[in-house]
Amino acid sequence: MRIAPDTEQGAARQRWRAALSVLGVAALLLIAFHVAPGPMSWAAGGFDLALLVAGYALTRRILAGQGGVGQGGLGRGGSGWGGLGDVWSDALRWGLPSLALVVAAILGLGLFMLPPDALAREARLAGWTLTGFSGVVLMEQGGYDPAVRDELLLHGWILGVAAQLAFLWSLAVVTLRGRDRALALLAFAGAVVSLALDLWLTFGGREPYAFYLAPARAWPFLLGAFLAVALGAEIDRIAAPRWLVSCGAIALPTYLWLWPLLALPRSLVARPLTTPELTAVLVAAVALGSVTHRWVERPIRRGLREPRSELSALVLVAALGLASVWLSRTDGLPGRADPQLTAEAAALTAPRPYQADCNAEDGRLPPAAPCTTSPGRTADVIVWGDSHAAHLTPAVRAWAEQRGLAVRQATHSGCPPLLRFSTGFAPRACKAFNQAALAEWGRAPHAKVIIMGGGWTWARAGADDPERAAPQLAADIEASVRAVRAAVGPGPRIVLLGVTPDYGFAPAHCHAQRAFLHLDPFRCDRAVPANAAAARDLDARLARIAESEPGVSLFRPWPVFCDGVLCRTRGEEGPWYLDRTHLSLAGGLAQTRSLAAVLDNAIAPG
Repeated sequence: MRIAPDTEQGAARQRWRAALSVLGVAALLLIAFHVAPGPMSWAAGGFDLALLVAGYALTRRILAGQGGVGQGGLGRGGSGWGGLGDVWSDALRWGLPSLALVVAAILGLGLFMLPPDALAREARLAGWTLTGFSGVVLMEQGGYDPAVRDELLLHGWILGVAAQLAFLWSLAVVTLRGRDRALALLAFAGAVVSLALDLWLTFGGREPYAFYLAPARAWPFLLGAFLAVALGAEIDRIAAPRWLVSCGAIALPTYLWLWPLLALPRSLVARPLTTPELTAVLVAAVALGSVTHRWVERPIRRGLREPRSELSALVLVAALGLASVWLSRTDGLPGRADPQLTAEAAALTAPRPYQADCNAEDGRLPPAAPCTTSPGRTADVIVWGDSHAAHLTPAVRAWAEQRGLAVRQATHSGCPPLLRFSTGFAPRACKAFNQAALAEWGRAPHAKVIIMGGGWTWARAGADDPERAAPQLAADIEASVRAVRAAVGPGPRIVLLGVTPDYGFAPAHCHAQRAFLHLDPFRCDRAVPANAAAARDLDARLARIAESEPGVSLFRPWPVFCDGVLCRTRGEEGPWYLDRTHLSLAGGLAQTRSLAAVLDNAIAPG
């Protein structure tokens, strides 16, 4: 799918000016989104615009009347099925050169700049990116949020989705060649079905699936295909500003360079980049994008016209993929780093007890027997909430073991223990999970303590109106506490878990990165939390609930970490954080002494 002809002259160039201008707009939106993902979150619509252009360009490429990009047709292979190979070859020549160059640069520089665990992660993602399925890997790690994600190839998923859609749609276009009305109807109907799937997944609490998977992202691509069939000739005649067309010409390489240039410095300085730093990154990305377009993309698109040249290029890309696999399988060559860094990285990835079986992801309540520390016993202590409750269970288990008590863990990622959702933060799976949990707690009235914990600042941020969500969230928590009390009776004490500090960077990765480069890691080890203001507000509201509701206590993790403005992110035993928000096993155990005082008071007679 060569968006513009190699000569960029005459009528051939005019045919693609409108598409290039829209691609330029998409690039500008995506630049804004990645530079300022909070205030410019709406600019993520640039992904949809880019897919719309891809669907339009591919369909116009196939349906045009003669041969070659800009002149139409299916190219050297002629019309029909025989020319599909040329269409796919064009698509690879358009997208693969820049992507391969950026991947090679990241892996090459990573040998000198990334610690082994980080290089292994990037290499694994690089391999999936080159195959076009990196979205499947990224989906497992949550949503697409440039404000918090630090993978250097985070943004490459869009090319994989475009390639998947291009392959499947090209088959449909050739099958229905000559039947434009049927093709337009198929494109429109497919777009409607895809949009419905997108909305169903998004509002059903499966937003990562909606974002990364090709079926849910197909609707803008198919809308572009519909426009190509129905209005292609009219669109070709649209006059577009020269500067916007130029933006479209360098859109792909600039986009591919931008994110690594943003993410790597941010991980090194452990803070958001300043305005001058962001300006320098933008200038560098545009410069690299222009150089890549002029000296890599255009020569390769002109040169890879013979089967032998195409085969050689594919062999080089395959070699890059094999290098990615090798770096991933060798754990990023750990001999490059200090053994202590390697040991800390291994400790962070070690399985945590009960986490795999007892922290649910699918909306179902984990069974009681395997998720109770003493199988066969009735639980004395129940831990209920989301992953922010789960990361404190090591401290709960350590306390309970010393007192001969059995602990039941029932947590679900992304599901705070709420039985009422009035803020708009209401994943469907959470409602079912929490109702099932409440029913089980009602059948276990002899429990001594029910611990309710959640990522309260995340629930607030995920509300329809985050600025006004705190009072509503506090009211939901209070209503849920009362519902639990009504279900279990007056016996069990309820302990609310307060807010844990979280950061705009991953402290453990930041420490490893700076230590690997022989830079002072202090800024990673003691830092200002990103949620400090929200935590003060929410902890105060939780304290008022604990004071007003009989049999309710509050444990605040914050004082364990923080002394004044700065908070610790690691101790003598190693990193306290797995990522920017979740505690490691060591971080959870660091809470044991302070949590024990609250729990001992909760189970004390009278």
